[in-house]
Amino acid sequence: VEVLDQFASSTAPTLWAEGAWSDVRGWPKGIGLFDGRLWNGYADEFWGSGSDLYESQAVGEEDDDAINRLIATGNVAQIQAILPLRRLLVLTDSGEVAIKASDYDEALTPANNSVRDVASFGAADLAPIKLDNKGIYVDRSSIQVMELSYSVDAQDYIASPLTRLHKNIGRPGITKIGFSRRPETRFWATRGDGQLLVKLYEPGENVLGWARSKTATGDKFIDVEILPGAPGEGEDEVWAMFQRRLTDGFHYYLEKLGPLYYE
Repeated sequence: VEVLDQFASSTAPTLWAEGAWSDVRGWPKGIGLFDGRLWNGYADEFWGSGSDLYESQAVGEEDDDAINRLIATGNVAQIQAILPLRRLLVLTDSGEVAIKASDYDEALTPANNSVRDVASFGAADLAPIKLDNKGIYVDRSSIQVMELSYSVDAQDYIASPLTRLHKNIGRPGITKIGFSRRPETRFWATRGDGQLLVKLYEPGENVLGWARSKTATGDKFIDVEILPGAPGEGEDEVWAMFQRRLTDGFHYYLEKLGPLYYE
């Protein structure tokens, strides 16, 4: 045996550090890709991987090293989701914050990043939606659907409720959101009482109407998912998980909703 380098000691080392994530400490809730980095958020702390090195969390001072810091915005914040838009937005249960470089077009680096509050609505523990350069999420009450959009006047993202014309449409609580783009943009949301909410979303035409879909008595919408329509078709596919009450008890079915328009 050729010894290339002697071990420092033959006993177990005492210098060690527990990992930030584990089955004991918990795992990231917010995950997203932005600016060539994989971002993870857990509790009130977020991490950005090395630049184009998604598996590397080696923090350092070089521009392409990983990034790690606390939200530290003055509120006790628990990260619920990460939303990569034109800026990296982090949704917490107490507010919404933007992670910014010193200049709008500059990349985030270990030495060039700052955390700024953009709103204080807070977010529910539901996956948000990225819709072009806007973000859609449910606030911490689980009742209001919110929109994050860039404001030229504020030079930052601002939050506004999409339920402002129907403040109670989300009661008793929204459990899932999704969206379809064809034939028009629509938001779909399941509600805690088993109803399905649908919002036609055409802000350029000032069309922001909500509607509700009900099933037979005792049946419930449990979940909703949207898939792209087949080539040549004019509509996306909307699938729903139903809980149906039959004579021998409750049964669950995955069903495809019919087309919105018939030729």
